[in-house]
Amino acid sequence: MKKYLFFASFIAFSIFFGGCAAKSNYNAGTNEQIAKQVVAQGKVNVLDDKGFSPLHYAADNNRLDIVKYLVENGALIDAKASTGTTALIFTSDGKEPANLDIVKYLLIKGADINAKENSGHTPLSAALYAKNKDTAKFLIDKGADLETRGYNGWTPFLYASYYGVTDIVKYLVEKKVDINARSLTGETALILAAWDAKPDTVEYLLSIGMDAQAKNNLGESALDKVKNRQIYWRRIGSQQGNIYLKDFAKVALLLEEASNLGAKETRLAFEKAKEKNTIIAYEDFAALYPTSYLAKEALALAAKKREEKRNDPTAQKKILDNVLAYLNKKDIDGLLNYANSNPEVMDFAQNEPKIYLLFTGPKELQVGKILQFKEQGISDGVLSSKIKSLNKPYRKFSLEEIKTLMDLGCTDAILIAMLDVTTEYEKENRQLKANEELLKSQEKIAKENKSNTTIYQGTNVQQQQTIGDKIIEKATEQAIDSLIKNLF
Repeated sequence: MKKYLFFASFIAFSIFFGGCAAKSNYNAGTNEQIAKQVVAQGKVNVLDDKGFSPLHYAADNNRLDIVKYLVENGALIDAKASTGTTALIFTSDGKEPANLDIVKYLLIKGADINAKENSGHTPLSAALYAKNKDTAKFLIDKGADLETRGYNGWTPFLYASYYGVTDIVKYLVEKKVDINARSLTGETALILAAWDAKPDTVEYLLSIGMDAQAKNNLGESALDKVKNRQIYWRRIGSQQGNIYLKDFAKVALLLEEASNLGAKETRLAFEKAKEKNTIIAYEDFAALYPTSYLAKEALALAAKKREEKRNDPTAQKKILDNVLAYLNKKDIDGLLNYANSNPEVMDFAQNEPKIYLLFTGPKELQVGKILQFKEQGISDGVLSSKIKSLNKPYRKFSLEEIKTLMDLGCTDAILIAMLDVTTEYEKENRQLKANEELLKSQEKIAKENKSNTTIYQGTNVQQQQTIGDKIIEKATEQAIDSLIKNLF
């Protein structure tokens, strides 16, 4: 189902997961024979329990042949689903170039090029979300409203900037759209492009004179948005976050240069970090200004501060008392927030199973976060599946640790998932090590063969082969022994 429905109601969100229901219309949109049956039954415009007609599904799946058949047999071209979406909106963010043929056909048949779903999305904004440049350009050329307002009052220019479709941003500028348009919350195109880490788009918008210091209704500039997002992704600690952080760093440099604030702002930010004089303040500064010469100084101060707390019994007791207070209240959410604000918590938690176990596992799904999700009503089955899908280890929990985890609220299903994924991860690591040993053995064989070819070049061919075979046999035995040892 289309990802642009992220902005739609929760009903649309449920459609994404409801693939097993409402098969009739879905199949009619993907199977010509079933489409004929639906037409014969006079149900070509009947919506299923997910609120979609066969035409919606056919357009969604880029089935031009079925789209034509349904339209020719009475399908309403602009029929709206329960989310307000039409077939044209659906297909506009489909896979190019197949979807473009359906877009052209629907427009020829009179589809509303400016149809708007409940969330405010139009065919053009849907194409921009999917970065379908050809589809977007075609819709623009065919008369799509270039100043219509969608989600949060966004115009097509704002959508294109946020999604980083720089070619279409340029095309819209050529079409003389209002480049100073703002969303309902005051975001400019530059703020939106910076907010979602689109350096190429930011660079272009700055080149046409957009104000780097313009602020939204909350008083935030594009650079403010970038700094906030950098902190967020740094704390998430995911692989995708690391990619975003690189792009945010590029965007920040562009904005600082455009604002002529670079050195001054960096110095002021560093002074604020020193005023707070906390580990997290210094580490946040270093993350936000990684290219500044002050970043190293900030990290050194953070390390010094951490060492001071390690050697301060009073500070250690205070942290442990605060942590235990959260645990006694069973306030996992409060404890995680406290630990995020006081990273030195983990320095003092090594002898406290109830503490370190909460922070065990991959950052995106540590034990503490799992317990948070359980409190929010997410089922054990879903959490167990997510744990396994990450394919990242937790630890080889002892029986005492398992008892502690159960006291904290972990169920059998969650514990089994964590143990299984850890075992599988370790098994894969052993396999990798075994493969490396085997490769080394093979390289050794190659070298020895080369050496023996030189030493025994006076012997006959049969003798050389016998010597080589013996070397290979011995090296293979060693490799197999190594493989078995690593695996078992």
